[in-house]
Amino acid sequence: MLGAALHVLKHFLSIQELCRTLIKYMFLQRKDPWIHMSPAVDKKDKGSRAQLRDAFMIYKALCHVIEPTKAIQVTKSIIKAAALEFLRGTLPVIDRDEIESLDASGRVNLLARLLDKFPNSDWQLVETGEKKFVIHVTRCRFPELLQHLDLDFLSSAFCSADIEYFQKFQPDVHVERPWTIAKGHQWCEFQFRLGDDL
Repeated sequence: MLGAALHVLKHFLSIQELCRTLIKYMFLQRKDPWIHMSPAVDKKDKGSRAQLRDAFMIYKALCHVIEPTKAIQVTKSIIKAAALEFLRGTLPVIDRDEIESLDASGRVNLLARLLDKFPNSDWQLVETGEKKFVIHVTRCRFPELLQHLDLDFLSSAFCSADIEYFQKFQPDVHVERPWTIAKGHQWCEFQFRLGDDL
């Protein structure tokens, strides 16, 4: 996340503010934001905490340098930039012809392999067709962890890159996400469609 953070911070902060933020961030690295929580129980918990840790430290560092409203705005921009970077590095470009050449079992296996790369979520495959897939994320650890840190207001920032990523980097896929856990719903619904008529 730090690479994405530096790019965003240069846009929002003066040189002096940037230096002060980085110094404070380095100082905060010695602290453990999860010290008052039970230990992580599995790989997904550990991965989610690792992903969130930098966002928390950056936000706390910014709060020592700029006023809180701007700190929230900058942190949300950093989270979105980092999420786009993560998605680009995690998901291959999906080839519609390749997906359509798979049988139902092959499509399910492919989707499962891709979805398992996201440590923050538990998911359920609701619909698997030749051109349409519907996935319910039944648990997202980010809102849970952010609530523990009293940073609930950052939850939706972690969802902010999803649609933009598919619009920019997945030309064969159209995605809709009518609701999310971060906005108070029971699950996040992702509807994916493949085809030329997107």
